[in-house]
Amino acid sequence: MADMAIATHAMSINSIITPEGGDNVELSDKISFLSEIPQSFYEKITKWTEDNNFGVDFVYTTLCLECDKEEKRSIPLEDFFSNLYTGR
Repeated sequence: MADMAIATHAMSINSIITPEGGDNVELSDKISFLSEIPQSFYEKITKWTEDNNFGVDFVYTTLCLECDKEEKRSIPLEDFFSNLYTGR
């Protein structure tokens, strides 16, 4: 599970800026970078991504074609992947 979390964060990195400048890097390099940073830095990155939704809205509106009733629903991300892998 930790490897999946690191890979997910790695995919969201556009570039890594070093004292020599910014550079677009391969996914494998991003994963290596995140795997090697201190745990406290990784926790800061994780907290930042949880606090910022990047404009993605996981709420959608359904409309009944029979009665025109609208209902807002949200996509439950907390167990989405577990359902995917367990077939629920």
